Amino acid sequence: ANPNGPSYPGDVVRFRIAVANLGSAATTSPTTITDLLPAGFTYEGGETYYWCPILPPGNWLTPWTPNCASDFSAYTPTMQSQLGTLTSPSIGATSCVWKFPTLPAQCDGTPLYFIIEFNVLIDTVPPTLPGTYGNAFTISASNAASALSDSAYVTVSSIVKVTALKQVRSGT
Repeated sequence: ANPNGPSYPGDVVRFRIAVANLGSAATTSPTTITDLLPAGFTYEGGETYYWCPILPPGNWLTPWTPNCASDFSAYTPTMQSQLGTLTSPSIGATSCVWKFPTLPAQCDGTPLYFIIEFNVLIDTVPPTLPGTYGNAFTISASNAASALSDSAYVTVSSIVKVTALKQVRSGT
């Protein structure tokens, strides 16, 4: 799917979420990221994780791979030493939940972000209706108030899917 749209039922779109702790104390367990996908969208996995600053700040709007030494296609021991053991959503989920024990504080002016990229299928049965779908996520921890992200939008266009069948009927 084109990240700028339009997308169609059957396309896989890549979502990216990022969280940072700008406070002076680490979050305590459980730290939870919850992403309730819009109706007609399903979690497909394919996660990639990053632990790094976003440079330059605000660099979300272009196809971008974080410029950092901590580029992981899997949750590695290095990340586990920073965040603890991670639980991830199941394939086919519509409510995506990631849980981990802590998000370290980083208040020196260059926040480190825990970034998760993952694949989402635009459903085909039944097909997701045309429209623009907004999606946001929350992060919460036992010692912090929940925070709601800004929304990202996916535009789904209609798709034409015709079928044809011809038979010879007997007994006429």
